[in-house]
Parts: sequence; C-alpha cells; structure tokens
Amino acid sequence: MDTVYSIFNLFGGMAVFMYGMKIMGDNLERAAGKNMKKMLSKVSSNRLAGVGIGAGVTGIIQSSAATTVMVVGFVNIGVMSLIQAAAIIMGANIGTTITLQIASFKNVIDITAIAGILGAAGLFVNMFTKKSMLKRIGIIFVGLAMLFIGLEYMGASVENFAEPLSHFFLAVNNPLLLILIGMIFTSIIQSSSVATVMIAGFAAEGAIGLEAALFAVLGMNIGTCVTALISSIGTNANAKRAAIIHLLFNVLGSLIIIILFYVIDFNTIEAFLFSISGSDIMRQIANFHTIFNILATLILLPFLNLLVKLSILLVKDKSVVSDALRMYYVDERMLKTPPIAVLLMKKELINMLNLAKKNLDLSNEALINVNIDKESEILKREEEINFLNKAVTKFLVKISALDISYKDEIKIGSYYHVVTDIERIADHAENILNYAKKMQEENIEFSEEAKNELKNFAEVLNNLYENTMLVFTESKITYMAMVNKYEDEADNLKHQMVNSHIHRLNSGNCTAESGTIYLSLATNYERIADHLTNIAESVLTY
Repeated sequence: MDTVYSIFNLFGGMAVFMYGMKIMGDNLERAAGKNMKKMLSKVSSNRLAGVGIGAGVTGIIQSSAATTVMVVGFVNIGVMSLIQAAAIIMGANIGTTITLQIASFKNVIDITAIAGILGAAGLFVNMFTKKSMLKRIGIIFVGLAMLFIGLEYMGASVENFAEPLSHFFLAVNNPLLLILIGMIFTSIIQSSSVATVMIAGFAAEGAIGLEAALFAVLGMNIGTCVTALISSIGTNANAKRAAIIHLLFNVLGSLIIIILFYVIDFNTIEAFLFSISGSDIMRQIANFHTIFNILATLILLPFLNLLVKLSILLVKDKSVVSDALRMYYVDERMLKTPPIAVLLMKKELINMLNLAKKNLDLSNEALINVNIDKESEILKREEEINFLNKAVTKFLVKISALDISYKDEIKIGSYYHVVTDIERIADHAENILNYAKKMQEENIEFSEEAKNELKNFAEVLNNLYENTMLVFTESKITYMAMVNKYEDEADNLKHQMVNSHIHRLNSGNCTAESGTIYLSLATNYERIADHLTNIAESVLTY
C-alpha cells in the first residue's frame, strides 16, 4: 500500500506543480500583455528577430505549445507568413527550456523554501491590495511556490518506488523506445515543460539514468507538437503547414542529436555536461535541454526555406475558395492569450471601418452620378458588415469573461460601442444607395448647387474619416482637434443645406421629391459624422 500511496502522492504533486505553472504563466502573460503585443507587432522577415520573439513570448507564458497554437492562429487569419511562423516556432522551443532551468536549481539552493516564503508574501499582497497589477504579481509568486512545492512532493513520492521504476527504465533501454515513451507521455499531459521537469525529478531520485532521461527528453520535444497539430484541424493549408513545421523541426532536431550520440561516445557527452553543470543530474538534464534546442535552431535556421517548402509538399492546398462569412483577424484560438485577442480585436474593428468606408464612397458615387451599377457589391459588403457586427459582439462577450487587465477591460467596453457605430455608418451608406436608386427609378435630379453642397459634405466626411482612423488605429490623440473641427463643419453644413433647400424651394429651383431626398441625405451625413466622432472619442477612455 505504501507504493500505491506514493503513486497517489506523485499525482497530487504533479497536480500542484501543473496548476502552479498554469496560474504563474497565465498571470505573467496578463502582466506582460503590453510587452507581448509589442514583441508580436515587431514580427518581420528577420529570422533571428523571429527566434527571439518566440523565445521571449514562450518565456512569458511558459508553454511552447501555447505559443505554437497562437502562431497557427495567426497564420490561419493571414497576419503572419510561414517563414515568420517557422522562426517564432524555433524560438518557442528555446523559451520552453526556462521552466526546467528554474526547477533544476532546487538542489543547488533551497529554492523551495525561498519560493514558499515568496508565495506566502504573494498571497498576503493579493489579499490586501486593491491594485490589479500588484494582485497579479502576488498570484505569480503563489504559482511559483506551488510549482516548487509540487516538485518537492513529486520527488519525495518517487523515493518509495524509485527502484522498480529504475528496473523499468533499464528494461526499456532502447533509445527509440525511450523517445516513444517521452512522446506519448507529453502528448497525454499536453506540456513538455511539465514532462521534462518530471523526468529530471525522476533522474534526481535515481529512478532513471542520465542517458535514458536524455532520450526521453528528445521524445518529449516531439510530443509537444500534438497540441499544435490538433489546433490546426479545421484551419487553412498554411496554418496546417505551420503545425507541420513545428513537428518537422523537433523531429529533425532530435535526429541530429541522436546521430551525435552515436558519433560521439556518451561518456564524452556526460563529461561535457558534468563540466558545465556539476554532479547535479537535474542541472545536467536542464542544460542538455537548452543546448539541444539552441543547437537545433542554429543548425536548421539557415534551412528555414527548405522546411517551409517541405511543409508545402506535405500539406497540399486544395485551392477551395470559401465564400463563407468569417472574421478576418480573430478566432477561438486567440482566447488562450487574452492580450493578443484584444490586440487583434482592434484590427477586426479597423477592418470593419475600412469596409464601411468603401460602401460610403461607392454610395456617394452612385448618388452623385445617379448610377447604381455597384449596388450588388455594396449590398454584399453590407451583408458582411452585418455578419461582423454580430460575430465581433459575441467575441467581445467571450473576451470580457476572461481574466484581462483593467486597461484591456476598458478597451473591450469601448469596443462594444465602436462596433455599433461602424454598423450604423454602413447602414447610412446603404440608405444613401437607396436614395440613389429611387432617383434613378423616378428620374429625379438635383440642381448643380445641391450637387456641389453634397460633394462638399462628402469631402468633409472623408476628412473626418481619415482623422478618425488616425486617432483610432494609431491612438494619435493630437488628431482629435481635427476630428472635432470636421464634426463641427458637418453640423454647420447640415444647417446650411436645410436653409439652401428652403431658398431653392421658394424660388422654384427644387422639387418636393428631390427636396425630401436632399434633406434625408443631410441627416444621414450628419449622423455619420456623429458616429465617426464617437469612434475617435472611444480612444480617450483608455
């Protein structure tokens, strides 16, 4: 029964360790959300920069699988190329080694005791402070404490069945079998960080030898690819290729190390690890894990284009163009990284603004020329905007339910109003099209004076639109003065149009039919100006 209880304790320790790592990673991600956004916004064709970004983001969220899933999502929505994704994936493999590096110091200093007191302090801070950032930092320390306490508990429980476990690993001393065990174990628990820490812990208790542990670690690096492969189901061809690149990189990297193991005598490898790590086997495994991923990246980085080409050969593009309406920049995968979901939600709104602008321009053109040849294009885009209005609103509700920073919470609150304003602008554009259609059907014409006034109003709206985009997309608050200026002009123009219409009506230069449409247009233009001003002012709330 002692062995059974020890197994139960092992699983209990693993649960504490995994939960500690989760809450630490989640809160690190939210605390560093702004920095993550900055890093990902700097993604370029520079491969080394991509590797650095991948390592940095993974170091924050403590999960290469989560980073890769995020990258698959980016590729799926078209905001990241395969080359960019491949470089980030390579960096993610380096970043994920941080967890084991931290854990491996438990035998160097009494890091569990230090983490324990930090966890207690973090809990105290979380309970008695009202500042969200301090609360988050407190929870990070609590997660850190749980991580090391769970690790300590796992190590203590392994002591009671280290011998039979050792016999098991001796029996399966075949390198390929050890790699397979590592792959399967990581695939089940969906975290190479947890798996490598556990195997290093087993080695520290004498349950597994160094050579067997290193082969198991190679398998764990391959096993972590399962998460991204599952995430790529239902995505486009490029997103599937990104997941395949992750698998190819880890498999080829492992093959390189296996070849080195057979070319170089293992005693030489063991002596090298001893020289840089000392006699602590956990430190030896941690350093091997880091060196392995850095070495694989250095070797394979120059062949990035070949990896991409190979992924294209393995995943054929069926070239099926879907007409299904969808959001362009966000999908369910993004909810796993709330700061990034908030960033991409703004891109989605900017896309909606651009769609509404296209419809407004085409509707004005149809009105001035009394030509509705573009009606089907405008109506199709209006259908898309209506779809996005509902889809974005639902996604905003999902983001609101997540643990997001106070600033992001304010942003999401403002986005509810922004999406409504955009949808109303598109509705007014459709109204303008309908007036153009009525004029064509009933052979109604405006006077040249009325046309010039409408053109003038359309130009003011165009200027207002440009300045609103500068404020909303780039947070250039200085342009609010221009927004307010053009909004005032729009209000004045409406009053002038009403007065001009009355004058033309009295002088017989305007018919009742054209006058009704003319006044309705003035109202629609003025309301578009109001909605654009609302969108610009939303930035002032955060």
